[in-house]
Amino acid sequence: MGGDRDAAIRELERIVQLRPAGESMSVVHLMAGQMLLTTAEESVCGLFPRYDRQRVTRGMDHLAFAAQSTNNRVAEEAHWFRLKGFLMLDKPEEAKKEGEEVMRRHGEYENQTVILLDEIHNQRL
Repeated sequence: MGGDRDAAIRELERIVQLRPAGESMSVVHLMAGQMLLTTAEESVCGLFPRYDRQRVTRGMDHLAFAAQSTNNRVAEEAHWFRLKGFLMLDKPEEAKKEGEEVMRRHGEYENQTVILLDEIHNQRL
């Protein structure tokens, strides 16, 4: 794929369409969702960041599937990226709910989530 992120996303989405649902597919959905969110940022003259809403929404769909995983690590990471996706979509209340889900799991993203939730709270006051 030669570093072409869009080609990689297309390949992951092709795998999702061809393979039967199963626990291993949660990882594929997680990777597709992560890639879509991380490539959704656009900017005007490099100064004013904004996000491609269609790309974020596609990523969120993949992450919703991954968040249902029975693998706690996969589910936690999906919720963490959904938190970020909701912030990209300017939906802080939904982001907080995802943050609470991350916190409930007491995993790798717990400390980062505390910091991010505090930031969300402070910006909304």
